[in-house]
Amino acid sequence: MTKNHFLELLNKELKRLPKQEREEIIRDYEEYFLIAQSNEQQEHEVIQSLGSPKHLAKELLATYYIEEMQKSATVKNTLRAIWAGIGLGFLNFIFILGPFVAIITTVASLWFIAIIFILTPIVVLINAAVNVDSFSWFDLFVAVTISGASILLLTGVYYITALLKKWTVLYLKFNVAIVKGESINA
Repeated sequence: MTKNHFLELLNKELKRLPKQEREEIIRDYEEYFLIAQSNEQQEHEVIQSLGSPKHLAKELLATYYIEEMQKSATVKNTLRAIWAGIGLGFLNFIFILGPFVAIITTVASLWFIAIIFILTPIVVLINAAVNVDSFSWFDLFVAVTISGASILLLTGVYYITALLKKWTVLYLKFNVAIVKGESINA
């Protein structure tokens, strides 16, 4: 494989990136080849040290999407980062998707519970309007108490969600570093 063929395959594998980002990456690798050539390395040695363009593209995509998630943790960016991390290998499917689904399900359930419990006084009042004979001030008091506690829960879940975003980024970066074979700094 030649340098041009390697860069062509890499560019093709990076087609999901914005054009400007993709062009910058290709320029960086062209420069890498020039530096290696000035150090009297052969093209095939450089290509061998870089690995397959497909695997290199997966690492670059994962890194890009993780950085995008750090900038703006939208659902789309988060899912892209998770999916790119999973794409690095089968074990990542287990080590990323499994814990992520479990944690996201738990956090989503907490959001749902908090919002539903906040609405309990409304449900009690609707029930009182429909069944006037069954109205109890105690029921309304309990509903308002649950609603107040749920507002505190909602605040806590908000902070848990922010922390989850931060930990997800760190975990994905850790995972990408392991796949790349980089040393992990504590």
